[in-house]
Amino acid sequence: MSRFGDCAHLAGALQKNETKREETMLRAAVCAAALAAAAIAAAPAQAERLTVSQYGILVPTLPYAVALEKGFFREEGLAIESIIQSHGGGTSVRNMLASELPVAEMALPAAIAAFKQGIDVRIIGDDAHTIGELVWVAKKGSPVRTVADLKGKKAAFTSPRSVTEIIIKTVLKRRGLLDDTQTIAAGGIGAALTALNNGAVDAATLVDPVLTKRGGEYQIVFHAREELPDLSWAVFVTTAKYLSENEDKVRKIVRARAKAVDFIYANREETARIYAKVWNLSDADAQAILPKFYEMKHWKRGEFNMKGFATMLEGMELVGELEKGFDIKRLLDDRFQALVKEK
Repeated sequence: MSRFGDCAHLAGALQKNETKREETMLRAAVCAAALAAAAIAAAPAQAERLTVSQYGILVPTLPYAVALEKGFFREEGLAIESIIQSHGGGTSVRNMLASELPVAEMALPAAIAAFKQGIDVRIIGDDAHTIGELVWVAKKGSPVRTVADLKGKKAAFTSPRSVTEIIIKTVLKRRGLLDDTQTIAAGGIGAALTALNNGAVDAATLVDPVLTKRGGEYQIVFHAREELPDLSWAVFVTTAKYLSENEDKVRKIVRARAKAVDFIYANREETARIYAKVWNLSDADAQAILPKFYEMKHWKRGEFNMKGFATMLEGMELVGELEKGFDIKRLLDDRFQALVKEK
């Protein structure tokens, strides 16, 4: 008789033979423990969630949607079934630390801020070649047509110490216009555009998908990626403790994301369908938006770009987020760099 059949027999024995009650109860307890152990062994791995800042909003997060849709996490034996979306900054850090899986993609300033607060974060991937299709726009017919035209004008960014503030101030500094242009925190991309429409500022930030869908209503003053071609702003991070205890698991996550990046470049039509589905866009809008990201080779497998890090650090100093001379190498962990450079 199997162990489980023996358990069924024992249930009846408890009623029929009181003289052997203690012995039977002991054996029943052993059987119960065996059943519980079998149930635990048969149970699937608990579903986990990965934290990704601006997931489903910004195009740079597309590899995670592809990895989920194509099953690349499952191929690696991972139980990642969904994404914890955040709007960036400290929220991304808090979400990562509160998650059962403390691994995340977030903006570099958020990772550095966490490190400065005593959280032992480690950067294990540099996830984008450029800032993407972030632009500053002016009203149609405005005299503000180039960066030089911002002299004596007002330019909006999203929020204090954000990536958009870092970019606008770095661009203005390099053009010698930082002291001659007023920069204003609008509170968000939508709020910046409202301020522009109402005449409160002369230029404001705009990104896809709104840029492609409504960009014709404005004139582009400058593309951030053209002014700052090397900008490492989106990084893949975890904690030193989690990495030391779960190196193989983190390696699998990095590999799954790298597979997704390769898929994006090799399968444009299917990638567009995934983009449309997750971003809730029409197929036509997806097909119109993505080509420019392919042209700029936006997504990357995770290779560190030290020049790109230096540009971000320069901007962080400008906005008062970082002291001069901060050593980014204190956060970098290169154990997966050989993996992401493989093809």
